[in-house]
Amino acid sequence: MDMLIEVKELIYRRRKGFCLRIDENGDLIVIAPYYATENDIRKVIQKKANWILKTREVVLRNLQKTKPLKFVKGESILFLGENFKIDFHNKSDVLLDEKNKVLYLPYGEHTTLYRKLKLFYYEQARKILKEELDRWSNIMGLEYTSFRLKDAKRLWGSCGKNGVINLNWRLILLPKPIMQHIVIHELAHLVYRNHSKQFKYFVSQYSSNYSEKEKWLRDNSYILQMFRED
Repeated sequence: MDMLIEVKELIYRRRKGFCLRIDENGDLIVIAPYYATENDIRKVIQKKANWILKTREVVLRNLQKTKPLKFVKGESILFLGENFKIDFHNKSDVLLDEKNKVLYLPYGEHTTLYRKLKLFYYEQARKILKEELDRWSNIMGLEYTSFRLKDAKRLWGSCGKNGVINLNWRLILLPKPIMQHIVIHELAHLVYRNHSKQFKYFVSQYSSNYSEKEKWLRDNSYILQMFRED
């Protein structure tokens, strides 16, 4: 297909309109109705060209932030939305110094450090997210059945029909107000199984600046790709 903007993947589905998506590598994916012609697709891409190019630029720029850690002293690492500096100590566990914004790692080879760091994040996420879920479910007067920690590539969280709340462990990397927004968002799905105006209004009762927080999540979606081995 002779287009100025290259399409990585073209998917035909039973739908009324088009959906354009920039994936985590900055490539364009087009989801089109079965009846769409080559000319229809070209027109949609041309119409959305500015959005495609700007979004791709942001994704590619953010990709630089997901490069593997070198595990050197002074290297920056995220925790609850703040930059901590890596340092080393003679103990076997990971230690967080919140006052001085330092994350201490044991001495060891890269693979061992990576494994211990992810385990630390998992443990922190399980503890803090469970506390947030219990707190906000009580405030909102809602009950969830259970909580599961996930490693999803595209989702911050989800709410199953059976009342199970799934949360991405990388929420531990986000600023606390944004993390809480996701928790509230998923709990709200116990009441509204959609993203209707009623749903957004309901979420806004507990999480202010709904649109700004959703934009922050879109702009910082690269965090979903951090600490991946695949």
